[in-house]
Amino acid sequence: MSTLKFSQSADIDGAKLLPSHLADSELDHLERVIESFARSNKPHMLGWLDDGYWQKRVRTLAEENDLVATQRQRVLRLLDLLERKAVLSERSRAA
Repeated sequence: MSTLKFSQSADIDGAKLLPSHLADSELDHLERVIESFARSNKPHMLGWLDDGYWQKRVRTLAEENDLVATQRQRVLRLLDLLERKAVLSERSRAA
């Protein structure tokens, strides 16, 4: 499972984190796209958008927003989906 440290304060490197309510629409979008990506048999989406790209998007969202507990759970679930997709893709390449 992914290890991701969530900031306990609303301040990161001297800059304020974005409020949690601003993350909801981005989380909704990421959930739709990543769930679709995870269900597909393709190792990449749109040629270059692989699991690394999506992991970076999710991690950036988590690092830049002051997320509430339910949003953190959503982030962790998305990262877990991406990790499972990467493992399955690696197994299919090795077979």
